[in-house]
Amino acid sequence: MSPGPSGTIVRDMTGTHRRSTSPPPRWADWAALGLVLLVAGVLRLGWPGINSFGFDEARVSLLALQMAREGQVPLAGIPSSAGIANPALFVWLMSLPYLFSRDPLCATLCIALANIAGAGMLWALARRHWGPWAALASGLVYASAPFGAVYSRSIWSQDLMAPLSVLWAWCGLRAVERRSAPDLALHLALAGLAWQVHYSGAALMPVTLWLLVRHRLWELARDAASARRWLAAGILVPILAATPFVASLVRGGEVNAALRTLAEREAQWGTGSFLRWAEVATGRNWEWLLLGQGWRWPVASESAQTIAQGLSGLLQILGLVAIIGSAGRLPRKGPAPDALLVLWALAAPLIFARSSTPVYHQYMLTALPATALLAGRAAHYEGRRWPGPAVAALAIAIALIQGGAAVTAIRANIDALQPGGMGTPLVYPCSAAEALRDGLPVYSHARSDAPEFDADASATSVLFWDYDHRIVNGEVTLLLPPAGEMAHLLFLFPDSPALRLAREHARVLRERVFPRREGEPPYTALEVVGGPPSGLTSGQGQRLDNGLELIGWQTFPEEQRLRLLTCWRVGADFVPGRYHQFNHLYASGDDTPSEVADISPSSAAWQDGSLLLSWVTFEAPARPQYVAIGMYTYPEMDRVTRQGKEGTIRLDLVTP
Repeated sequence: MSPGPSGTIVRDMTGTHRRSTSPPPRWADWAALGLVLLVAGVLRLGWPGINSFGFDEARVSLLALQMAREGQVPLAGIPSSAGIANPALFVWLMSLPYLFSRDPLCATLCIALANIAGAGMLWALARRHWGPWAALASGLVYASAPFGAVYSRSIWSQDLMAPLSVLWAWCGLRAVERRSAPDLALHLALAGLAWQVHYSGAALMPVTLWLLVRHRLWELARDAASARRWLAAGILVPILAATPFVASLVRGGEVNAALRTLAEREAQWGTGSFLRWAEVATGRNWEWLLLGQGWRWPVASESAQTIAQGLSGLLQILGLVAIIGSAGRLPRKGPAPDALLVLWALAAPLIFARSSTPVYHQYMLTALPATALLAGRAAHYEGRRWPGPAVAALAIAIALIQGGAAVTAIRANIDALQPGGMGTPLVYPCSAAEALRDGLPVYSHARSDAPEFDADASATSVLFWDYDHRIVNGEVTLLLPPAGEMAHLLFLFPDSPALRLAREHARVLRERVFPRREGEPPYTALEVVGGPPSGLTSGQGQRLDNGLELIGWQTFPEEQRLRLLTCWRVGADFVPGRYHQFNHLYASGDDTPSEVADISPSSAAWQDGSLLLSWVTFEAPARPQYVAIGMYTYPEMDRVTRQGKEGTIRLDLVTP
C-alpha cells in the first residue's frame, strides 16, 4: 500500500480486492470544478450557432435525420480526410438528438455538452489520482485549450474524440484499481468503438492492449460467469457495430476502390505527427481553423499567446519529469495512472508517425486530455507542497490568455468573413430558413441539387427537413410554382443564373434579403406566383410521353455564344423519374450535332403544374440551323418518346 495524492490510501495492483478511497470533495474542490466547467462552458456553449454548417456537418445531419425520422440506417458514414468513407457510428450517435429536434443547433449543443462533461470528468480523474491542485490545473488547461474549444462546437466526428478518450481512460483505471469486469467491458468497448467514430480513435487500442497485458486483466474472466458475460459484451459490441461497415466494404465498389488507392500510396516516416501533436498540446497555430491563414493578431495578444504556449509546454515537461522522478519509488506492480498517462499522451503521434496521407491536427485530439493531465501532474511532487499552488497559478494564467484569444476568434468569425476561415455560421441559414417557414413552399436554388455531394443542397435539406421544400440546380434550372400558386424562391448566391432569370420572367410579389457576415453575400428570397413567362417563342404544345410539355423557348446571343432557354410545364400525367435534358446544336449542312449540351434539370423537384426554365450555352458555330432537344432517363440513358416514337423536338434557329 502507498499513500495517495492527498494522504489517502490507494490499493496495490497485486489483484487483492481492496477499496480505493479519496477524500470527499470540499467546498474549494467544488469551486475549482465550477471554474473548470465555467471556462469549458463559455468556450463551447457561448455564442451558439457560430459553428460552420458546411458539407460534413450537413451531410451527417441529413443521414442522421433520415435514420431518426425515416428508419434509414446507413452502413457507412461520410468521406474522411484519408479519402475513404468513415464508419457509420458517428451518424448513429447524431441520430439521437435528431430524434427530439430537427434543428441542427440542438445537435451542435449536444456535442458541446459532451465536451463540457469531458472537462468535468478529466478534473475528477486528476483529483482522484494526483490531488486537487493537479485537478484544477489540468481542468483549466484542458477547458481553455484552443484546439479543444474549436473542436467542440461543430457536428464533426473528431469533436467527440477528446471526451471519449477521457471516459475510456476513466474506465480503464477503474478496471485496474477495482478489478471490475463492468469497467473493463466499457473500456474495451470504447477502445473498439472510438475508431468507428473517427479513425484517429485507433490510437487508443494499443494502450488498451498494454493495460490488459501489464495488469493481467484477462484474469477477470476467471472470477465468475457474470464477469465473462461483461467482457464478452465489451468485445462483441464494437464488432457488431463495425459489421455493417465491413459488409459495405466487401460489396461496395467505390469504397473498395478508395481503399485500394489508399493502399497504393507510399507510407513514409516523418515528424509531422509530433509537430501537430505539439501544436495541439500547447495551443499553437490554431486560429487558421476559424480565421484563415491571413489572420494576424495584435502584437500584445500574439506575445501573450506565445508566453501561454511556452508555459503550457513547460508544465507538460515538468509533469513528465514528476512521473519519471516518482517511478523509482513505486512498487513493481504499482499504480497505473502515470504509465497510462504517458502512453495515452504519446500514442497518437506514434501511430501517425508513419502515414501515407497528410497528418491533421484533429488526429491528435485523443491525446489532448492526456497532455492537459501531464500539465496538471506537475502540481503533484511526492512530499512537496509548493508546486501545487504555483502550477495552478500558471494554469489560471494560461486559461485567461488562451481562453481570451479563443473568445476573440469566435466573435471575429461571426462578425465578418475571414478569407480561408470557417464557412458561414449556422445561425445565418437557420435564421433565413425560419423566416421562410410561413406556409408557402420553398424552392431552394443552389449550385447543385445533389445533397450527397453539395454542401448547400445538404444544408437546406436539413433546415427544411419537415417542410415543403424542393432543391433545384440553379446553375441550369429555374423552377416556378404551378399557375396561380405561390412559393418562395430561395437563392443562396447573388450571382445565381436562376436569380437573374427569375427577376426577368417570374411574377415577383416581394423580394427579401437575408444578410450574412460582413463581406459575405446575402441570401435572396423572391415570393412569386406561378404563371407562364412572357417573351418566349411558343413551343406549340409539343409533349413528351413522360408528361412534360414544351410551352416556350428562346435563343440569346452572348459574346460569340448562343444561349438557349426552354420552358416546360409538368402535366398531370407526369411519370416520376430521374431525367436529363439533351440539347444538340446542328449547323447548316451537317448531319451530326456540332455541339452537345446535356443538363440535369432537377427532376426530383417537379410536381403537377410546375414550370421549368432550363438553359444551355453553345459556342455558336458560323451557320447554326436548329437545336434538337428532348429528355432521357438517367442512368438508364433511355430516350423519352413522343406518342410512342422518337422523342426529339426540333427548334429551328434559321430558315433552311
